[in-house]
Amino acid sequence: MDRMTRMMCLVAALLAVMICRRADAIHLGAGDLPYAQAMGHPLDQAVNEKYDGKAFFMNLGPTGIRARMDPDEPKAFKVMFVFQDANSPAKGKIAVGDHIIGANGNTFKDEHGFHRKQANAVGWAGPPFELALAIEDSQGKDGKLDLIVLQGGDRSKKTNVSIQLKPVGRFSPTYPWDCPRSDKLLKELCDFMFEEKLQGRPDEIQAVLALWASGDKRAIPLVKSKAEGLMKNLADPMDGGMSTWMWGYNGIFLGEYYNAFKDNGVKPAVEALVDCYETGQDWKSGGFSHRPFPAIERRVAEGGPKGYGSMAGPGGLSMLAQSIFKATGLPYSQKAYERTHQAFLQTAGGNPDGGIAYGFNGWGSVQIHVEKPDLSKSKRGIGFISPVTLKDAGPYQVEKWTELSPGKWDMQMVSPKEFPWLEQDAAKLHLYDLDKDRRLVVMDGTLPEPTSSYNTGSRGGGHNAPVGMGALAHFIGNQDNKSWNYLGKHMATCCAYSPKTLWDGHASSVMHAFFGVLGASRADEKEFRAFLDYSKTWIILSETHDGKGLVEQPFGLDRNSTCSIKRDRSVYTHIAILLLSLPKRTLLITGADYATPASPAAAKPVSRHSAFARPPEPAIRAARTVSAEKQIILDNALKRTLIAMSESDALKPIPFTISVAPRRVWLKKAAEDGTLTFQLEDGTQTADFGWDALTAADRGMLAQLVMNLKPESTDAKAMAAVYLESFGKVEAADRLFDQAGESSRGKLEPLFN
Repeated sequence: MDRMTRMMCLVAALLAVMICRRADAIHLGAGDLPYAQAMGHPLDQAVNEKYDGKAFFMNLGPTGIRARMDPDEPKAFKVMFVFQDANSPAKGKIAVGDHIIGANGNTFKDEHGFHRKQANAVGWAGPPFELALAIEDSQGKDGKLDLIVLQGGDRSKKTNVSIQLKPVGRFSPTYPWDCPRSDKLLKELCDFMFEEKLQGRPDEIQAVLALWASGDKRAIPLVKSKAEGLMKNLADPMDGGMSTWMWGYNGIFLGEYYNAFKDNGVKPAVEALVDCYETGQDWKSGGFSHRPFPAIERRVAEGGPKGYGSMAGPGGLSMLAQSIFKATGLPYSQKAYERTHQAFLQTAGGNPDGGIAYGFNGWGSVQIHVEKPDLSKSKRGIGFISPVTLKDAGPYQVEKWTELSPGKWDMQMVSPKEFPWLEQDAAKLHLYDLDKDRRLVVMDGTLPEPTSSYNTGSRGGGHNAPVGMGALAHFIGNQDNKSWNYLGKHMATCCAYSPKTLWDGHASSVMHAFFGVLGASRADEKEFRAFLDYSKTWIILSETHDGKGLVEQPFGLDRNSTCSIKRDRSVYTHIAILLLSLPKRTLLITGADYATPASPAAAKPVSRHSAFARPPEPAIRAARTVSAEKQIILDNALKRTLIAMSESDALKPIPFTISVAPRRVWLKKAAEDGTLTFQLEDGTQTADFGWDALTAADRGMLAQLVMNLKPESTDAKAMAAVYLESFGKVEAADRLFDQAGESSRGKLEPLFN
């Protein structure tokens, strides 16, 4: 082996080691994250002092033990600290360096998963989950918890150690409804939080809302004090910093305050917020950046940085605030409200699991240069909407960007004819003033409303915050809007399927937990009950030996655990208060908007979540299926129709979502050999795909496209109905069959088995 070969082998070996270490690193955190961070509460200062501030360890319930877990032993807790006060059950029995490998006679069965991307599959499986259940078993009896311990981590020194916990009882099968354990814990957690000093961050508003939701009268002075401060603070579309987040939180709080106290003093602040929700929105997506849209564009015009991209979170907050405004009779911006609804519809509604990764799927947009700037100049200045639509803006050209090579782009000015949607929708396309002769034009992007319940996947969507916000926003103030309720239930179910990612989300883990709980509470009873049964384990394992709130845990946090709000005790505590307060339905966000009152206690334990549920939809018949042989016949008929329409120039730029494209597209051409040419809705790129590359859902979308392009064709309606029913959408299919009539229905229905 020559020197070069040996060197290459050495490099390959080193890379392999580095990759393995990186894959094993807990949450992929550098520098021993998440553990290498200080706890933030004075009651945990002793842990900080022992480990020089690198003490963000797991709290093992009310045992008095803090521990860590590492990939080299995924079935063991490595004891790092034992509280030595009189209330610590583990004092004198468990020592630093011991490894806990089981409880109550059972060694831990499953390995813990450390990578945040595994959270959807494993959550905090293994020792954390199993120990929590063992603690509940012990507390439901005499309080005795038997731990299986390797003294000093030595497998030859395996022993059983019994520690005494308080026998506080089990959570009932219907918790937090009809559950003495929940009621007692809620009182204790509220007592702790009322002693805490809450400081002006988003989690402060969340904490005050949670305390208010508990029904504890001690919250009212806090609520009124907070509202008085917010009423004095009028939002401005030129605000800087992280203003768009606080706009949403402030609106939610003021809306709830007005609903409870009918204080007209909130109206000036609400009116200012509504203006900001409309003018500060990123109209390319329906979300918000950290700063408002006009503030960013003003800075860009002055030669400054473009700033952060648009996010779904602040968009969801603003829509939820406006839903509360709508429900309580306060003013709201119909324009901004509908735009964000469309963003949820195309993003969460276009995802079978109802998830939103981080931002909304944007609409196509272009920048144009107008020949007569005064016609479309905004009276409010840069970044604000123009007084005219594109139709009345006068002659213009369009910026067209082409990627010459990776990272290298070229811009040319071209005719509007290269972007057919501009002329097609000119009368309803708004413009946004970008200074001098530049204007932003965004596609209309209005999607058809859902006509039946979604077939929500069971995976869950991961990041819960914007999904939970969207679920609430589509229910509150919209009880009679059936299509919005379909979308709201889709997102609520997504949250209910995601308890394993409750503390895993970008921006702030506590924000995801808060709205994840509220979103899940709007799901059907079965799904919400599964969410609750899993979520109680983090309550149990986060309880402290001193009874002073719940300790924030290091696992499940965002990325390198750098986005946790405080790493202290108020975070998990106020989320648990929120969850345990759901039966009280004090606030709109916790269910006060439901018309059906909470039912009285029944003779036998039942879930009070049924009091939250809307009346079930009328039963519909079971969906029929199409055999593989007849599916080929159906697909061939659709293919021939598309080819004929393409040859007769009947295809129009109607955008839709399809699996083979990263963003919304329109069908530009259908060739005789089955090749389909799709163009991105912004006109920047085209791509060819064979018929076999399309999924069944894609072909269903094409069938609906044909129906929309041939509105007079009853056969097209019947064909779309067959596709819809084959996906289980019986109600929508029957509606189309009725519109198609007996003749067309008779032609297509024989395709069913």
